[in-house]
Amino acid sequence: CCLGMPVALAALGVFGATFLLTDAFLIPMLALSLMLSAFIIFRQRRRHGRWGPFVLAVVASVAAVAGLFVHSAVVIGAIVLLVAANIWDYRLGHAGAIGESAEAASS
Repeated sequence: CCLGMPVALAALGVFGATFLLTDAFLIPMLALSLMLSAFIIFRQRRRHGRWGPFVLAVVASVAAVAGLFVHSAVVIGAIVLLVAANIWDYRLGHAGAIGESAEAASS
């Protein structure tokens, strides 16, 4: 995966797709992927009913995009927060699934 990235980037230049490497293309793609991540966490909220992971994901997403214009450390911190939001959401969803299966088994 990581070893093939330089070859893939060089191939973009060979095929004339260097526009894919510009900030004008990459920043909207980053924003879209962050919105997708926040949307997935929002959909998972139905399982556990908590807003915390979604709010953290939205704050982290906004900070990541804003950090592109401020400092790279802001982007790194925001991505760490987004990972934390996803882990938090997973744990809440997993705990809810375990609780549901325990309730079903006791019925």
